[in-house]
Amino acid sequence: MTPAASILLKAEDLGETTVLGIQAVALISTLLQYLSPYPVVLRILKLRSTGDYSYVPYLFTFWNAWLTTFYGIIVKNAFMLFVNSFGVVTSAAFMIIFVRHYPRKLHLRMIIFFGSVIISALCYQAAALDPATGRYFLGSIQLAASVACYISPLATIGVVFRKRSAESLPFLLLLMNLCSSFAWFLYGVLLSDEFLQVPNFIGFLLSIVQLSIYAIFPPPRF
Repeated sequence: MTPAASILLKAEDLGETTVLGIQAVALISTLLQYLSPYPVVLRILKLRSTGDYSYVPYLFTFWNAWLTTFYGIIVKNAFMLFVNSFGVVTSAAFMIIFVRHYPRKLHLRMIIFFGSVIISALCYQAAALDPATGRYFLGSIQLAASVACYISPLATIGVVFRKRSAESLPFLLLLMNLCSSFAWFLYGVLLSDEFLQVPNFIGFLLSIVQLSIYAIFPPPRF
């Protein structure tokens, strides 16, 4: 374990009776997190336009779910595999709709294609390594991807400040990010897995910041 991870909580600090509770919270909050773009998608379908919404948080959610699912395979964690494979399916469906109504379709399709090729190659490389090295290799990548995923809702921060309205920020996604990151941090504690603890602790802090911005610049229909 790295020196930074050694200062984090360990599984022994929590009683075994909390395991099911934390898993239940992680399960519910993560499923809701993956479903949270649904109101935005409905709005896009209604307007037949993506408007000021950015594809970045939804695309990063898709890629992060993909990496976390494969990380679950590497560490042989069926719970992580199940929850995040659901995220792969739902995020892919949302991205299909987003691409359909995005003005620069070819541009976005190229980003999705090349990004997905890179992720496929990284997963293949992790599978080719011995289990310990593969865990560290993919865990490091997944850590960075998770942090990027939590930062990604701020892709429209310029629009927020210019219009002094957080309408372009996906509120439900921010709220579910807050709940999910906290639950997965605790689950990382149970597993003594720094690759779950570190990004989700950072994600929890970022979610608080983003929700604070939403409170400062509430949209008219909030």
